Amino acid sequence: MEKGLMLLLAATAGFFAGGMVGSATVPEGVGLAAGATVFLWAMGGSVVLLVLSIRIARRLSAARVRMAVFVLLAVNCVFGFLLMDNTRQAEAGTTSAASASRQVTTLPAAARYPHLKRADLPAGLGILVISPLPGATLSFHSEPGVAQQPDDYPPVAEVRFGVAVPSVDILEAPARLVPEHLKMDYEIFHLRAITLTPGWVEVVGNSTTGETWWVDRTQGRFVAWPEFLVAAAAVIPFEDARIHARPLDDSPVLATTTQSLQPLAVRGDWLKVSISQLADRMPPEGWLRWRDDDRLLVSYKPLG
Repeated sequence: MEKGLMLLLAATAGFFAGGMVGSATVPEGVGLAAGATVFLWAMGGSVVLLVLSIRIARRLSAARVRMAVFVLLAVNCVFGFLLMDNTRQAEAGTTSAASASRQVTTLPAAARYPHLKRADLPAGLGILVISPLPGATLSFHSEPGVAQQPDDYPPVAEVRFGVAVPSVDILEAPARLVPEHLKMDYEIFHLRAITLTPGWVEVVGNSTTGETWWVDRTQGRFVAWPEFLVAAAAVIPFEDARIHARPLDDSPVLATTTQSLQPLAVRGDWLKVSISQLADRMPPEGWLRWRDDDRLLVSYKPLG
């Protein structure tokens, strides 16, 4: 019985020893093959030590077998301790890496709460819709030369996106970044477009100060204001808006409101909206101005 225990402990010690040698010799970056290689080393060590212990056990007295059992038991305890310590270190490293990947830059309050932004910015041309992807970088530039290409023009600031379960979030961003609309749990990142060139878009990078940057056009999708507003879930006037029966300043005023309104159509500077919810016996539709020269008169909700 003592010889059997000696053989079992020898095989276990060989398994531990072979696995440790295997893990030290396998190069990084080999994927699933690393586990199979370490296992083969462990099995090889187990077989080698088992064969040696069988040959040695035949020549040992009962007292020496008993001593060998104690020695092998101590060796296995040491291997077990080393294994648990390595496991704890690996788990700690994984947790630290996961925490780092979820670390999100804190942006100014106005970046995440659109009602804190000013309404007196230039209306511009529309919205540059950014589609955030994990690992992607959005680069901002100062005013480029006419013939300059984005690859040859170093950025003045960058936004780096990463995974923050269950969605994408911002890992790094300039402190003064305040987009037109930001809701990363729905992957909404909107920048107001002021100027368009064949390769660049000038955008409002800080909608509280009006600071602008330039973005490579391939990094987003430009949507002009008429198309963008008519696709929004709702529009909200910045101040009491007069709802007209027709898209004319001298047409009858049906109501004044600052409530959210559902957009239905766009004609020039006028937006057709649903107004039946404003009061009883109200016509179902009316018109309001969404723009006055280069000043936007409404905000918007991208989601219902």
